[in-house]
Amino acid sequence: MKKKTIIYFLIVISCIAAFLRIYRLPANLFFGPEQGRDLLVIRDMVVSHKLTLIGAKTDIAGVFHGPLYYYLAAIPFALSEGSPVFISICLSLLQVVAIPFLYLLVVELTGKKRLGLITSVLYAVSFETIVYARWLSNPPLSLLFSVLFMLCVVRFVKGKQWYLVGMGAVYGILGQLEFINYLVFGAIGLAVLIRYFRVCKKTPWNVWIVGILVGLVIGFGTYMLFDIRHGFLVTKSLLGLLSGGGFRGTFIDAAVEMSGRYITEIGRTFGIFHIIGAIAVTVIGLYGWIHYRKTNQWIDILGIWMIAPIIALYTFRHGVLEQVFVGLLPAWIVAISLVIESVWQSSKTMGVVALVALLGCSACMYCYYIPVNEHVFFQRSQSRITYENELAVVHTVYDRAAGKPFYFQAFTIPLFWQDGWQYLFWYVGTKNYGYIPIEEDKSVIYVIIPKIYWDPFLSLFKKNWYNEKVQSWGKLTFEQELGEFTIEERIK
Repeated sequence: MKKKTIIYFLIVISCIAAFLRIYRLPANLFFGPEQGRDLLVIRDMVVSHKLTLIGAKTDIAGVFHGPLYYYLAAIPFALSEGSPVFISICLSLLQVVAIPFLYLLVVELTGKKRLGLITSVLYAVSFETIVYARWLSNPPLSLLFSVLFMLCVVRFVKGKQWYLVGMGAVYGILGQLEFINYLVFGAIGLAVLIRYFRVCKKTPWNVWIVGILVGLVIGFGTYMLFDIRHGFLVTKSLLGLLSGGGFRGTFIDAAVEMSGRYITEIGRTFGIFHIIGAIAVTVIGLYGWIHYRKTNQWIDILGIWMIAPIIALYTFRHGVLEQVFVGLLPAWIVAISLVIESVWQSSKTMGVVALVALLGCSACMYCYYIPVNEHVFFQRSQSRITYENELAVVHTVYDRAAGKPFYFQAFTIPLFWQDGWQYLFWYVGTKNYGYIPIEEDKSVIYVIIPKIYWDPFLSLFKKNWYNEKVQSWGKLTFEQELGEFTIEERIK
């Protein structure tokens, strides 16, 4: 296949991938408390020039993600004057950049151009990579940078020694984006070093020194400065974690739980939600890697990408969320592509059928779930809440207030975490109405109450909150149901 034809093909595939990632995103964007938290920090960076050395907190007390996500999002923030939709679209389109690099990675790993194109197509329509790209948060960026990291790994192992510096740089970026990536991709790097030690030991010491220094500066520079200024808070938290704090359950319990989540994510990558189907895809992917080991000495890099991180996570026995595995999903797309390529070599017809079947599975799930915002990153009990609906609520409150001071209180999940609404009232208020809610003045308060689905406990909690708290905030003078919300005006 000619180089120009491949370039045109990748451009077309990238355009399709871009469409799938931004289709109905302005209407269906989920903007919750965590999104509000992040954008409030970015607002302070851009508007008030308050720079930060750390990012959002992790699920481990005292440990934070790096600030790189904030600085990346600050660019579209500044260009759009704070539009969450514009920021989300820009970050979604950034995920599409992974497609040509994934093609280069596969060709570098196997020498097969058709295999690279198959992998690119599968990535473009992969259900789970699309879902991640539409999520306004830091973990999805691991998709792009995991591909870049592995491309550097392959080229380094194959003798291009200065790609070790690229490995260090991208490793630092991955850790900045999601703290657990230090472990996930550190395990990959260590396993590659052990597997290809004979190759790696030929690398000059000056290359090793530069690569390690670059990784340390990019990955840990901001943490070092933060720790020096704050009594080594992160260091103490990590030491406490390593000494037993935060661990739970037995090795077997943790391994079973993490394996289940990992396999589920692998299945969802191809639009398969049933656990049996997900297990089947996992087994097929492992077969693809093992089959190619007979003829390709570099293919163990793929196996390391798929397996080494989960083994490292088993060792620490700490519960993880699904997004921990986001940087590993491209590996399984490559593995399944190996199987399709193998079938294609035996029978072109069967190879095409296998590829179309997988594409059709993801496409069907996309058409069924994405337009209605199901199986995306929502709290299930409020899965129908969208940014468009939230904006309508904010505008309704401002129209009702008619220029007079007011404050608001929303029932949120997590409970009473107001950052999302706080940002939206700032964004809409400064842009359209010239003022924002005043927390100190609660003589007029607007209560925002979402509908709750499939969660009897949360529904009861909301009912008790309304009876015990809301009704004491003043006389009900206005009530309106708007989409997924009920808006009340209460005046003391």
